[in-house]
Amino acid sequence: MTREAEILLNQEHKEIQVALYHLLVAEFGAEKVDAEHHIKGLGYVDIAALTANGWVYYEIKVAQDLKSCIRQALGQLLEYGYWAHAGRCERMVIVSRFPLDEDGQAYLALLRQKYNLPLEYRQVTV
Repeated sequence: MTREAEILLNQEHKEIQVALYHLLVAEFGAEKVDAEHHIKGLGYVDIAALTANGWVYYEIKVAQDLKSCIRQALGQLLEYGYWAHAGRCERMVIVSRFPLDEDGQAYLALLRQKYNLPLEYRQVTV
């Protein structure tokens, strides 16, 4: 990947993060939304929102297609949510600019059903 392409991807990630942050502040309130939320010993999830039932983790991906975004986000979200009970999250949300197609819907539904994972998807465009 060229340096220019990397800069563009970083910019797109930041733009989606800012847009999502404002959407979540409107939904949950500013005091319950945290960008670059630190999870002790694991790193930072892009955005977290605190609900009555726990944290909702949002991981943003800017890959070349929906499938790649889902693939890249899954490992991170599972680690943040389950590694040594670190995050204790209520839900995990994969975020990208792509609409969720039928294959993506079926895949996430299967993961929810078979493994009881609290996975969701959210499209954010800028």
